[in-house]
Amino acid sequence: MRRLADTLHSRGQKLGLYLNPGLPKAAVRAASPVLDSPGCTAAAAAARPLRPANRFGNAFALNWSSPCAAAYVRSVAHQFSAELRADLLKLDAVSPGSEWHGDNARFVAALSRALEATGRTVWVSLSWSIDPASAAAFVPFANSWRTSDDVECYCDVLERWPAVRRRFAQARPWLRYSCEAGGSDRACDASRGLRTLARRSRRRLSDPWTRPGHVP
Repeated sequence: MRRLADTLHSRGQKLGLYLNPGLPKAAVRAASPVLDSPGCTAAAAAARPLRPANRFGNAFALNWSSPCAAAYVRSVAHQFSAELRADLLKLDAVSPGSEWHGDNARFVAALSRALEATGRTVWVSLSWSIDPASAAAFVPFANSWRTSDDVECYCDVLERWPAVRRRFAQARPWLRYSCEAGGSDRACDASRGLRTLARRSRRRLSDPWTRPGHVP
């Protein structure tokens, strides 16, 4: 992966990688050691009783009262930033939201701070349907966030205008956060007028960069 990253960077391109919140289940079951943290293992960093950390169920929640939890998050930041030289990190299945009852706000904040401490700029993108009621907990620690399901949501969204129109309502609670965080002028100008735009105007403006939270 490092060779791939170096090749991409030599071409002026960027490398994006993917992660889900929590401790990988295999690492917990194997009690894998945490990088540069003697005495810490993934098992020691896991909350008890073991419980899922995200909607996909592929990771266990962390025990934040254990110093091994913070050590694990630092090791993840080191891997993505120093070792793999990633430029973008998509953190998927983040909750509240994403059809899940859990809360990953502490994980997002800890990982964001750990990435910043590495000295390398990594764009952090949260996905997928982040609950706007938790926006204040997430916005300070992310560069972008998803306001809805996939654009191609395995439904009729690309085929019928009523499905596209739903995206405007889903985006509305995020307007203040998107524009305050530096959303594109076109996106913010269009978004402020969502309530009054004529239907034809909405259709013209419904391109990927007019959805708040998706900043190019």
